[in-house]
Amino acid sequence: MSGSYLLKLAGIVLALAGLSVLSVWVKGGLYLSNYEGDTLHLADIVLRLAGGQTQHIDFSTPLGGLSFAPIAWLVSAGLPLGKAFVLGQGLMALVLGIALVRAAAVRLPPLLGYTCVAILTGLMVSLTHGQSGSMTAISMHYNRWAWVLAFALVILAVLPPRNGARASVDGVIIGLGLVALAFLKITYFVAFAPYLLVVLLIGQRWQMLGAGVLAGLLASAALAAFAWPALAGYLADLMAVRAGDVRASPGLTLQSLVVSPPYFIGVVATVAGAMFLRSSGRKTEGLAVFLLLPVGIYVAWQNFGNDPVWLILVAVLLSALRPPRKPKLVARRDPSVIIAGAALAAWVLAFPLIQNHGISPLRHLTLNTASYIPMAPEREAMADIHMPALPAHLARGRSNLTEPGLAYAELSRFDEVPEAQTFLGEAIPACQIVTGIKGVLEAIWADVSPAEQPVFIADLVSVHWVLGEGAPLDGGAPWNYGGLAGLDAATHVLVPLCAIDPRARDAILEKLETSGREMTLVRRTPRVLIYTAGTRPPETAPSTR
Repeated sequence: MSGSYLLKLAGIVLALAGLSVLSVWVKGGLYLSNYEGDTLHLADIVLRLAGGQTQHIDFSTPLGGLSFAPIAWLVSAGLPLGKAFVLGQGLMALVLGIALVRAAAVRLPPLLGYTCVAILTGLMVSLTHGQSGSMTAISMHYNRWAWVLAFALVILAVLPPRNGARASVDGVIIGLGLVALAFLKITYFVAFAPYLLVVLLIGQRWQMLGAGVLAGLLASAALAAFAWPALAGYLADLMAVRAGDVRASPGLTLQSLVVSPPYFIGVVATVAGAMFLRSSGRKTEGLAVFLLLPVGIYVAWQNFGNDPVWLILVAVLLSALRPPRKPKLVARRDPSVIIAGAALAAWVLAFPLIQNHGISPLRHLTLNTASYIPMAPEREAMADIHMPALPAHLARGRSNLTEPGLAYAELSRFDEVPEAQTFLGEAIPACQIVTGIKGVLEAIWADVSPAEQPVFIADLVSVHWVLGEGAPLDGGAPWNYGGLAGLDAATHVLVPLCAIDPRARDAILEKLETSGREMTLVRRTPRVLIYTAGTRPPETAPSTR
Protein backbone atom coordinates (compact mmCIF):
# COMPACT_ATOMS: atom_id res chain seq x y z
CA MET A 1 0.00 0.00 0.00
CA SER A 2 1.54 3.30 -1.11
CA GLY A 3 1.83 5.87 1.66
CA SER A 4 1.09 8.76 -0.69
CA TYR A 5 -2.00 6.98 -2.04
CA LEU A 6 -3.27 6.42 1.48
CA LEU A 7 -2.65 10.05 2.46
CA LYS A 8 -4.48 11.32 -0.61
CA LEU A 9 -7.49 9.13 0.17
CA ALA A 10 -7.54 10.36 3.77
CA GLY A 11 -7.21 13.93 2.49
CA ILE A 12 -10.36 13.52 0.39
CA VAL A 13 -12.32 12.42 3.46
CA LEU A 14 -11.00 15.33 5.54
CA ALA A 15 -11.64 17.91 2.82
CA LEU A 16 -15.21 16.86 2.03
CA ALA A 17 -16.16 16.47 5.69
CA GLY A 18 -14.72 19.92 6.40
CA LEU A 19 -16.60 21.53 3.50
CA SER A 20 -19.90 20.07 4.69
CA VAL A 21 -19.37 21.41 8.21
CA LEU A 22 -18.27 24.79 6.83
CA SER A 23 -21.43 25.15 4.75
CA VAL A 24 -23.51 25.20 7.94
CA TRP A 25 -21.05 27.18 10.06
CA VAL A 26 -20.84 29.97 7.46
CA LYS A 27 -24.61 30.01 7.05
CA GLY A 28 -25.09 30.30 10.80
CA GLY A 29 -27.24 27.21 11.11
CA LEU A 30 -29.20 24.53 9.28
CA TYR A 31 -31.88 25.63 6.83
CA LEU A 32 -34.05 22.64 5.96
CA SER A 33 -36.66 22.52 3.22
CA ASN A 34 -38.15 19.06 3.81
CA TYR A 35 -38.98 16.36 6.33
CA GLU A 36 -39.43 18.43 9.45
CA GLY A 37 -41.02 15.41 11.12
CA ASP A 38 -37.78 13.47 10.79
CA THR A 39 -35.82 16.47 12.09
CA LEU A 40 -38.05 16.62 15.16
CA HIS A 41 -37.59 12.88 15.65
CA LEU A 42 -33.83 13.43 15.62
CA ALA A 43 -34.20 16.35 18.04
CA ASP A 44 -36.38 14.30 20.41
CA ILE A 45 -33.79 11.53 20.70
CA VAL A 46 -30.74 13.80 20.83
CA LEU A 47 -32.23 16.11 23.47
CA ARG A 48 -33.19 13.10 25.59
CA LEU A 49 -29.66 11.69 25.35
CA ALA A 50 -28.03 15.07 26.02
CA GLY A 51 -30.30 15.40 29.05
CA GLY A 52 -28.95 12.19 30.56
CA GLN A 53 -31.44 9.58 29.36
CA THR A 54 -30.27 6.21 28.05
CA GLN A 55 -31.43 4.85 24.72
CA HIS A 56 -33.59 1.70 24.92
CA ILE A 57 -33.96 2.11 28.70
CA ASP A 58 -35.52 5.55 29.18
CA PHE A 59 -37.17 5.60 25.75
CA SER A 60 -37.94 3.16 22.97
CA THR A 61 -36.50 3.19 19.43
CA PRO A 62 -35.52 0.47 16.94
CA LEU A 63 -32.45 2.50 15.92
CA GLY A 64 -29.05 1.75 17.40
CA GLY A 65 -27.03 3.97 19.69
CA LEU A 66 -24.42 4.89 17.07
CA SER A 67 -27.10 6.65 15.03
CA PHE A 68 -27.26 9.51 17.52
CA ALA A 69 -24.32 9.25 19.92
CA PRO A 70 -21.88 11.70 18.23
CA ILE A 71 -24.59 14.34 17.78
CA ALA A 72 -25.89 13.97 21.34
CA TRP A 73 -22.36 14.21 22.74
CA LEU A 74 -21.81 17.55 20.99
CA VAL A 75 -25.21 18.90 22.12
CA SER A 76 -24.39 17.93 25.70
CA ALA A 77 -21.12 19.84 25.28
CA GLY A 78 -23.09 23.00 24.50
CA LEU A 79 -23.44 23.11 20.70
CA PRO A 80 -26.86 23.82 19.19
CA LEU A 81 -28.39 20.92 17.32
CA GLY A 82 -27.76 22.16 13.78
CA LYS A 83 -24.03 22.63 14.23
CA ALA A 84 -23.84 19.51 16.38
CA PHE A 85 -25.43 17.51 13.56
CA VAL A 86 -22.98 18.53 10.84
CA LEU A 87 -19.96 18.33 13.13
CA GLY A 88 -21.11 14.95 14.46
CA GLN A 89 -21.66 13.79 10.91
CA GLY A 90 -18.15 14.97 10.02
CA LEU A 91 -16.67 13.11 13.00
CA MET A 92 -18.58 10.00 12.00
CA ALA A 93 -17.21 10.34 8.48
CA LEU A 94 -13.68 10.37 9.89
CA VAL A 95 -14.34 7.21 11.92
CA LEU A 96 -16.07 5.32 9.12
CA GLY A 97 -13.49 6.76 6.76
CA ILE A 98 -10.89 4.48 8.37
CA ALA A 99 -12.65 1.42 6.91
CA LEU A 100 -13.39 3.22 3.64
CA VAL A 101 -9.83 4.46 3.10
CA ARG A 102 -8.42 1.05 4.02
CA ALA A 103 -10.75 -0.68 1.55
CA ALA A 104 -9.86 1.70 -1.28
CA ALA A 105 -6.12 1.61 -0.54
CA VAL A 106 -5.78 -2.18 -0.56
CA ARG A 107 -8.44 -3.13 -3.12
CA LEU A 108 -8.84 -0.35 -5.72
CA PRO A 109 -6.51 1.22 -8.27
CA PRO A 110 -5.86 4.95 -7.66
CA LEU A 111 -8.36 6.58 -10.03
CA LEU A 112 -11.19 4.29 -8.98
CA GLY A 113 -10.10 4.59 -5.33
CA TYR A 114 -10.21 8.39 -5.38
CA THR A 115 -13.59 8.34 -7.12
CA CYS A 116 -15.07 5.81 -4.70
CA VAL A 117 -13.85 7.60 -1.57
CA ALA A 118 -15.04 10.99 -2.83
CA ILE A 119 -18.52 9.68 -3.70
CA LEU A 120 -19.00 7.77 -0.46
CA THR A 121 -17.65 10.58 1.73
CA GLY A 122 -20.10 12.91 -0.03
CA LEU A 123 -22.84 10.44 0.86
CA MET A 124 -21.77 10.35 4.52
CA VAL A 125 -21.76 14.15 4.97
CA SER A 126 -24.71 14.90 2.70
CA LEU A 127 -27.34 17.48 3.62
CA THR A 128 -30.17 15.83 1.71
CA HIS A 129 -32.12 12.63 2.08
CA GLY A 130 -31.73 11.75 -1.58
CA GLN A 131 -34.44 10.96 -4.13
CA SER A 132 -34.82 13.30 -7.11
CA GLY A 133 -35.79 16.61 -5.52
CA SER A 134 -33.28 19.36 -4.77
CA MET A 135 -34.22 19.39 -1.11
CA THR A 136 -32.18 20.16 1.98
CA ALA A 137 -32.89 17.64 4.70
CA ILE A 138 -31.12 15.68 7.43
CA SER A 139 -33.68 12.91 7.73
CA MET A 140 -32.54 9.33 8.19
CA HIS A 141 -28.86 10.24 8.22
CA TYR A 142 -28.05 6.86 9.76
CA ASN A 143 -29.03 5.14 6.48
CA ARG A 144 -26.29 7.02 4.64
CA TRP A 145 -23.69 6.17 7.28
CA ALA A 146 -24.68 2.50 7.22
CA TRP A 147 -24.57 2.29 3.42
CA VAL A 148 -21.01 3.61 3.34
CA LEU A 149 -19.77 1.29 6.08
CA ALA A 150 -21.42 -1.69 4.40
CA PHE A 151 -19.83 -0.74 1.07
CA ALA A 152 -16.36 -0.64 2.61
CA LEU A 153 -16.85 -4.11 4.12
CA VAL A 154 -18.12 -5.55 0.82
CA ILE A 155 -15.17 -4.12 -1.11
CA LEU A 156 -12.78 -5.77 1.37
CA ALA A 157 -14.59 -9.11 1.15
CA VAL A 158 -15.20 -9.32 -2.61
CA LEU A 159 -12.20 -7.77 -4.33
CA PRO A 160 -8.78 -9.45 -4.41
CA PRO A 161 -6.12 -7.79 -2.22
CA ARG A 162 -3.50 -5.47 -3.69
CA ASN A 163 -0.19 -4.19 -2.38
CA GLY A 164 0.36 -6.96 0.15
CA ALA A 165 -2.72 -6.28 2.30
CA ARG A 166 -2.88 -8.30 5.54
CA ALA A 167 -5.96 -10.51 5.59
CA SER A 168 -6.19 -10.50 9.39
CA VAL A 169 -6.42 -6.69 9.50
CA ASP A 170 -9.15 -6.70 6.86
CA GLY A 171 -10.98 -9.42 8.79
CA VAL A 172 -10.90 -7.37 12.00
CA ILE A 173 -12.33 -4.38 10.13
CA ILE A 174 -15.13 -6.55 8.75
CA GLY A 175 -15.96 -8.01 12.18
CA LEU A 176 -15.97 -4.65 13.96
CA GLY A 177 -17.80 -3.05 11.04
CA LEU A 178 -20.64 -5.55 11.28
CA VAL A 179 -21.01 -4.84 15.01
CA ALA A 180 -21.13 -1.12 14.17
CA LEU A 181 -23.81 -1.79 11.53
CA ALA A 182 -25.91 -3.59 14.13
CA PHE A 183 -25.78 -0.48 16.32
CA LEU A 184 -26.50 1.92 13.47
CA LYS A 185 -29.55 0.24 11.94
CA ILE A 186 -30.27 -3.45 12.26
CA THR A 187 -31.55 -3.69 8.66
CA TYR A 188 -27.99 -3.40 7.34
CA PHE A 189 -26.62 -6.03 9.70
CA VAL A 190 -29.40 -8.48 8.82
CA ALA A 191 -28.78 -7.93 5.10
CA PHE A 192 -24.98 -7.72 4.92
CA ALA A 193 -23.77 -10.11 7.65
CA PRO A 194 -25.01 -13.29 5.89
CA TYR A 195 -23.82 -11.91 2.56
CA LEU A 196 -20.30 -11.26 3.83
CA LEU A 197 -20.16 -14.67 5.49
CA VAL A 198 -21.14 -16.40 2.24
CA VAL A 199 -18.68 -14.35 0.18
CA LEU A 200 -15.77 -15.16 2.51
CA LEU A 201 -16.72 -18.83 2.55
CA ILE A 202 -16.99 -19.24 -1.21
CA GLY A 203 -13.77 -17.26 -1.63
CA GLN A 204 -12.06 -19.51 0.95
CA ARG A 205 -10.64 -16.50 2.75
CA TRP A 206 -10.22 -18.37 5.98
CA GLN A 207 -7.87 -15.92 7.68
CA MET A 208 -10.18 -12.98 7.05
CA LEU A 209 -13.18 -15.01 8.16
CA GLY A 210 -11.50 -16.19 11.36
CA ALA A 211 -10.24 -12.71 12.27
CA GLY A 212 -13.66 -11.19 11.51
CA VAL A 213 -15.60 -13.71 13.60
CA LEU A 214 -13.19 -13.35 16.51
CA ALA A 215 -13.24 -9.55 16.42
CA GLY A 216 -17.03 -9.48 16.15
CA LEU A 217 -17.51 -11.91 19.04
CA LEU A 218 -15.07 -10.05 21.30
CA ALA A 219 -16.70 -6.69 20.56
CA SER A 220 -20.17 -8.15 21.16
CA ALA A 221 -19.07 -9.74 24.43
CA ALA A 222 -17.60 -6.43 25.62
CA LEU A 223 -20.83 -4.62 24.82
CA ALA A 224 -22.89 -7.26 26.57
CA ALA A 225 -20.66 -7.08 29.65
CA PHE A 226 -20.65 -3.30 30.00
CA ALA A 227 -24.05 -2.31 28.59
CA TRP A 228 -26.33 -5.31 28.97
CA PRO A 229 -29.46 -3.40 30.14
CA ALA A 230 -29.33 -1.11 27.09
CA LEU A 231 -28.56 -4.06 24.82
CA ALA A 232 -31.50 -6.03 26.20
CA GLY A 233 -33.71 -2.97 25.72
CA TYR A 234 -32.50 -2.65 22.13
CA LEU A 235 -33.48 -6.25 21.42
CA ALA A 236 -36.89 -5.64 23.02
CA ASP A 237 -37.44 -2.51 20.90
CA LEU A 238 -36.54 -4.41 17.74
CA MET A 239 -38.87 -7.28 18.56
CA ALA A 240 -41.72 -4.86 19.34
CA VAL A 241 -41.40 -3.18 15.94
CA ARG A 242 -41.06 -6.53 14.17
CA ALA A 243 -44.23 -7.80 15.85
CA GLY A 244 -46.33 -5.03 14.31
CA ASP A 245 -47.23 -4.40 10.68
CA VAL A 246 -47.04 -0.60 10.71
CA ARG A 247 -43.38 -0.43 9.63
CA ALA A 248 -43.12 -3.44 7.31
CA SER A 249 -41.86 -1.36 4.37
CA PRO A 250 -42.19 2.41 3.88
CA GLY A 251 -42.41 2.59 0.11
CA LEU A 252 -42.53 0.46 -3.03
CA THR A 253 -43.19 -3.27 -3.07
CA LEU A 254 -40.37 -5.72 -3.69
CA GLN A 255 -41.82 -6.47 -7.13
CA SER A 256 -41.74 -2.77 -8.05
CA LEU A 257 -38.12 -2.49 -6.94
CA VAL A 258 -37.21 -5.18 -9.46
CA VAL A 259 -39.35 -4.53 -12.53
CA SER A 260 -40.43 -0.87 -12.38
CA PRO A 261 -38.73 1.51 -14.86
CA PRO A 262 -36.39 3.30 -12.41
CA TYR A 263 -34.88 0.00 -11.21
CA PHE A 264 -35.16 -2.61 -13.95
CA ILE A 265 -32.14 -1.51 -16.01
CA GLY A 266 -29.97 -1.55 -12.86
CA VAL A 267 -31.12 -5.09 -12.11
CA VAL A 268 -30.35 -6.20 -15.67
CA ALA A 269 -26.93 -4.50 -15.61
CA THR A 270 -26.05 -6.22 -12.33
CA VAL A 271 -27.11 -9.66 -13.58
CA ALA A 272 -25.26 -9.18 -16.89
CA GLY A 273 -22.11 -8.00 -15.15
CA ALA A 274 -22.20 -10.97 -12.77
CA MET A 275 -22.76 -13.50 -15.58
CA PHE A 276 -19.92 -12.21 -17.73
CA LEU A 277 -17.56 -11.97 -14.76
CA ARG A 278 -18.11 -15.68 -14.26
CA SER A 279 -17.60 -16.40 -17.97
CA SER A 280 -14.33 -14.46 -17.86
CA GLY A 281 -13.00 -16.77 -15.16
CA ARG A 282 -13.90 -14.69 -12.08
CA LYS A 283 -16.52 -17.17 -10.87
CA THR A 284 -16.34 -16.29 -7.18
CA GLU A 285 -16.45 -12.54 -7.77
CA GLY A 286 -19.27 -12.92 -10.31
CA LEU A 287 -21.35 -14.86 -7.80
CA ALA A 288 -20.61 -12.21 -5.15
CA VAL A 289 -21.89 -9.45 -7.46
CA PHE A 290 -25.01 -11.48 -8.27
CA LEU A 291 -25.74 -12.12 -4.58
CA LEU A 292 -25.42 -8.40 -3.93
CA LEU A 293 -28.61 -7.83 -5.93
CA PRO A 294 -31.13 -9.25 -3.40
CA VAL A 295 -29.20 -7.63 -0.55
CA GLY A 296 -29.34 -4.18 -2.14
CA ILE A 297 -32.99 -4.51 -3.12
CA TYR A 298 -33.95 -5.67 0.38
CA VAL A 299 -32.26 -2.72 2.08
CA ALA A 300 -33.73 -0.26 -0.44
CA TRP A 301 -37.17 -1.81 0.20
CA GLN A 302 -36.74 -1.26 3.94
CA ASN A 303 -35.70 2.39 3.55
CA PHE A 304 -38.01 5.31 2.88
CA GLY A 305 -37.56 6.68 -0.64
CA ASN A 306 -36.22 3.36 -1.98
CA ASP A 307 -33.13 5.00 -3.47
CA PRO A 308 -31.03 2.34 -5.28
CA VAL A 309 -27.84 3.32 -3.46
CA TRP A 310 -26.52 -0.21 -3.99
CA LEU A 311 -25.92 0.63 -7.66
CA ILE A 312 -22.89 2.69 -6.60
CA LEU A 313 -21.33 -0.44 -5.12
CA VAL A 314 -22.18 -2.49 -8.22
CA ALA A 315 -20.50 0.16 -10.39
CA VAL A 316 -17.35 0.12 -8.23
CA LEU A 317 -17.11 -3.67 -8.14
CA LEU A 318 -17.65 -4.15 -11.86
CA SER A 319 -15.16 -1.38 -12.67
CA ALA A 320 -12.54 -2.98 -10.42
CA LEU A 321 -13.13 -6.55 -11.65
CA ARG A 322 -13.34 -5.93 -15.39
CA PRO A 323 -10.63 -8.02 -17.07
CA PRO A 324 -8.37 -6.51 -19.76
CA ARG A 325 -9.76 -6.31 -23.29
CA LYS A 326 -8.74 -9.17 -25.58
CA PRO A 327 -7.87 -7.61 -28.94
CA LYS A 328 -8.49 -10.75 -31.01
CA LEU A 329 -12.08 -11.15 -29.84
CA VAL A 330 -15.01 -9.27 -31.35
CA ALA A 331 -16.96 -7.15 -28.90
CA ARG A 332 -19.92 -9.52 -28.61
CA ARG A 333 -17.61 -12.36 -27.53
CA ASP A 334 -15.39 -10.38 -25.18
CA PRO A 335 -16.68 -10.47 -21.58
CA SER A 336 -14.65 -7.35 -20.83
CA VAL A 337 -16.85 -5.26 -23.13
CA ILE A 338 -20.10 -6.48 -21.56
CA ILE A 339 -18.76 -5.99 -18.04
CA ALA A 340 -17.64 -2.46 -18.93
CA GLY A 341 -21.07 -1.75 -20.37
CA ALA A 342 -22.78 -3.05 -17.23
CA ALA A 343 -20.48 -0.93 -15.04
CA LEU A 344 -21.20 2.13 -17.19
CA ALA A 345 -24.95 1.52 -16.90
CA ALA A 346 -24.66 1.31 -13.10
CA TRP A 347 -22.62 4.54 -12.98
CA VAL A 348 -25.13 6.36 -15.20
CA LEU A 349 -28.12 5.17 -13.18
CA ALA A 350 -26.44 6.09 -9.89
CA PHE A 351 -25.18 9.48 -11.07
CA PRO A 352 -28.31 11.55 -10.24
CA LEU A 353 -28.18 10.20 -6.70
CA ILE A 354 -24.43 10.83 -6.45
CA GLN A 355 -24.62 14.44 -7.64
CA ASN A 356 -27.68 15.18 -5.47
CA HIS A 357 -25.81 14.16 -2.33
CA GLY A 358 -22.48 15.55 -3.48
CA ILE A 359 -23.65 19.12 -4.13
CA SER A 360 -26.06 19.31 -1.18
CA PRO A 361 -23.63 21.28 1.05
CA LEU A 362 -23.16 23.81 -1.77
CA ARG A 363 -26.94 23.96 -2.27
CA HIS A 364 -27.33 24.68 1.44
CA LEU A 365 -24.66 27.38 1.34
CA THR A 366 -26.37 29.25 -1.52
CA LEU A 367 -29.92 28.89 -0.17
CA ASN A 368 -32.09 32.02 -0.01
CA THR A 369 -33.23 32.06 3.62
CA ALA A 370 -35.54 35.10 3.53
CA SER A 371 -38.68 33.00 4.13
CA TYR A 372 -37.23 30.75 6.83
CA ILE A 373 -38.23 30.75 10.49
CA PRO A 374 -36.85 28.92 13.56
CA MET A 375 -38.20 25.40 13.80
CA ALA A 376 -38.49 25.32 17.59
CA PRO A 377 -38.13 28.85 19.00
CA GLU A 378 -38.93 27.62 22.52
CA ARG A 379 -35.85 25.36 22.52
CA GLU A 380 -32.48 27.04 22.91
CA ALA A 381 -30.73 23.84 21.81
CA MET A 382 -32.53 24.10 18.44
CA ALA A 383 -31.96 27.80 17.85
CA ASP A 384 -29.94 27.22 14.68
CA ILE A 385 -32.45 24.99 12.83
CA HIS A 386 -34.82 26.76 10.45
CA MET A 387 -37.44 25.83 7.86
CA PRO A 388 -39.69 27.70 5.40
CA ALA A 389 -42.60 29.45 7.11
CA LEU A 390 -45.35 28.41 4.71
CA PRO A 391 -44.87 24.65 4.51
CA ALA A 392 -44.31 24.61 8.27
CA HIS A 393 -47.81 25.94 8.87
CA LEU A 394 -49.72 24.87 5.76
CA ALA A 395 -51.75 22.05 7.26
CA ARG A 396 -53.11 19.81 4.53
CA GLY A 397 -54.67 16.40 5.03
CA ARG A 398 -55.88 13.34 3.16
CA SER A 399 -59.35 12.05 4.02
CA ASN A 400 -61.48 9.09 2.96
CA LEU A 401 -64.71 10.58 1.56
CA THR A 402 -66.36 7.19 1.03
CA GLU A 403 -66.97 6.60 4.73
CA PRO A 404 -70.63 6.26 5.82
CA GLY A 405 -72.28 9.66 6.10
CA LEU A 406 -69.73 11.49 3.97
CA ALA A 407 -70.11 13.01 0.50
CA TYR A 408 -69.23 9.94 -1.58
CA ALA A 409 -70.30 7.12 0.71
CA GLU A 410 -72.22 5.44 -2.15
CA LEU A 411 -68.96 4.84 -4.02
CA SER A 412 -67.74 2.47 -1.33
CA ARG A 413 -69.58 -0.37 -3.08
CA PHE A 414 -66.91 -0.33 -5.80
CA ASP A 415 -64.03 -1.00 -3.43
CA GLU A 416 -63.21 -2.72 -0.17
CA VAL A 417 -63.43 0.24 2.16
CA PRO A 418 -62.53 -0.57 5.77
CA GLU A 419 -65.11 0.03 8.45
CA ALA A 420 -65.03 3.43 10.11
CA GLN A 421 -62.64 3.50 13.05
CA THR A 422 -64.08 3.97 16.51
CA PHE A 423 -62.44 4.19 19.91
CA LEU A 424 -64.45 3.69 23.10
CA GLY A 425 -67.59 4.66 21.18
CA GLU A 426 -66.12 7.78 19.57
CA ALA A 427 -65.81 8.06 15.77
CA ILE A 428 -62.24 8.50 14.54
CA PRO A 429 -62.02 10.03 11.03
CA ALA A 430 -59.90 8.35 8.35
CA CYS A 431 -57.69 11.43 8.00
CA GLN A 432 -53.95 11.86 7.57
CA ILE A 433 -51.80 15.00 7.83
CA VAL A 434 -49.79 15.50 4.64
CA THR A 435 -48.05 18.87 5.13
CA GLY A 436 -47.61 21.40 7.92
CA ILE A 437 -46.40 18.92 10.53
CA LYS A 438 -44.66 21.61 12.59
CA GLY A 439 -47.80 23.76 12.80
CA VAL A 440 -50.03 20.77 13.48
CA LEU A 441 -47.86 19.47 16.32
CA GLU A 442 -47.61 22.93 17.87
CA ALA A 443 -51.39 23.35 17.73
CA ILE A 444 -51.99 19.92 19.23
CA TRP A 445 -49.52 20.56 22.04
CA ALA A 446 -51.31 23.86 22.76
CA ASP A 447 -54.49 21.80 23.34
CA VAL A 448 -52.82 19.94 26.21
CA SER A 449 -52.93 21.68 29.58
CA PRO A 450 -50.14 21.19 32.16
CA ALA A 451 -52.64 19.22 34.29
CA GLU A 452 -52.99 16.71 31.43
CA GLN A 453 -49.28 15.93 31.29
CA PRO A 454 -47.47 13.59 31.08
CA VAL A 455 -49.55 12.47 28.08
CA PHE A 456 -49.32 9.41 25.87
CA ILE A 457 -49.94 10.33 22.22
CA ALA A 458 -51.67 7.73 20.04
CA ASP A 459 -49.84 8.42 16.79
CA LEU A 460 -46.60 7.60 15.01
CA VAL A 461 -45.06 10.91 16.10
CA SER A 462 -44.72 11.79 19.79
CA VAL A 463 -42.26 14.67 19.48
CA HIS A 464 -44.76 17.45 20.29
CA TRP A 465 -42.93 18.41 23.49
CA VAL A 466 -39.88 19.52 21.47
CA LEU A 467 -41.92 22.40 20.01
CA GLY A 468 -43.25 23.60 23.36
CA GLU A 469 -42.22 23.85 26.96
CA GLY A 470 -43.12 20.34 28.06
CA ALA A 471 -40.99 17.29 28.78
CA PRO A 472 -40.76 13.91 27.05
CA LEU A 473 -42.82 10.98 28.28
CA ASP A 474 -40.70 8.63 30.38
CA GLY A 475 -40.30 5.33 28.58
CA GLY A 476 -42.06 6.66 25.49
CA ALA A 477 -41.18 6.21 21.83
CA PRO A 478 -40.29 9.24 19.68
CA TRP A 479 -41.77 7.24 16.79
CA ASN A 480 -44.43 4.77 17.84
CA TYR A 481 -45.05 1.91 15.41
CA GLY A 482 -48.18 0.69 17.15
CA GLY A 483 -47.09 -0.14 20.73
CA LEU A 484 -47.82 1.21 24.20
CA ALA A 485 -44.32 2.22 25.29
CA GLY A 486 -44.51 4.86 28.02
CA LEU A 487 -48.22 4.43 28.72
CA ASP A 488 -47.65 3.47 32.36
CA ALA A 489 -45.91 6.81 32.97
CA ALA A 490 -48.79 8.87 31.49
CA THR A 491 -51.78 10.36 33.26
CA HIS A 492 -53.65 11.08 30.01
CA VAL A 493 -53.96 9.76 26.46
CA LEU A 494 -54.26 12.05 23.45
CA VAL A 495 -55.92 10.76 20.28
CA PRO A 496 -55.47 13.00 17.20
CA LEU A 497 -58.53 13.17 14.96
CA CYS A 498 -56.24 13.64 11.95
CA ALA A 499 -53.11 11.60 12.49
CA ILE A 500 -49.59 11.80 11.08
CA ASP A 501 -49.90 8.05 10.43
CA PRO A 502 -53.42 6.60 10.76
CA ARG A 503 -52.08 3.02 10.63
CA ALA A 504 -49.95 3.62 13.71
CA ARG A 505 -52.76 5.46 15.50
CA ASP A 506 -55.30 2.74 14.76
CA ALA A 507 -52.91 -0.01 15.90
CA ILE A 508 -52.32 1.88 19.15
CA LEU A 509 -56.05 2.42 19.71
CA GLU A 510 -56.72 -1.28 19.17
CA LYS A 511 -54.16 -2.15 21.85
CA LEU A 512 -55.59 0.47 24.20
CA GLU A 513 -59.10 -0.93 23.85
CA THR A 514 -57.91 -4.44 24.67
CA SER A 515 -55.60 -3.33 27.50
CA GLY A 516 -58.34 -3.50 30.13
CA ARG A 517 -57.79 0.11 31.23
CA GLU A 518 -60.79 2.16 32.29
CA MET A 519 -60.27 5.34 30.29
CA THR A 520 -62.57 8.34 30.51
CA LEU A 521 -62.99 11.07 27.89
CA VAL A 522 -61.93 14.35 29.50
CA ARG A 523 -62.12 16.81 26.62
CA ARG A 524 -62.86 16.91 22.92
CA THR A 525 -61.44 19.64 20.70
CA PRO A 526 -61.63 20.01 16.90
CA ARG A 527 -58.19 18.39 16.77
CA VAL A 528 -57.93 15.81 19.54
CA LEU A 529 -59.66 13.60 22.07
CA ILE A 530 -58.09 13.58 25.55
CA TYR A 531 -58.71 10.66 27.93
CA THR A 532 -57.51 9.71 31.36
CA ALA A 533 -54.93 6.98 31.00
CA GLY A 534 -56.53 4.82 33.64
CA THR A 535 -54.54 2.14 35.42
CA ARG A 536 -53.30 -1.19 34.21
CA PRO A 537 -55.30 -4.12 35.59
CA PRO A 538 -53.15 -6.16 38.01
CA GLU A 539 -53.46 -9.34 35.97
CA THR A 540 -52.11 -7.83 32.74
CA ALA A 541 -48.47 -7.61 31.75
CA PRO A 542 -46.65 -4.26 31.69
CA SER A 543 -47.01 -2.12 28.58
CA THR A 544 -44.77 -3.54 25.90
CA ARG A 545 -42.61 -1.79 23.40
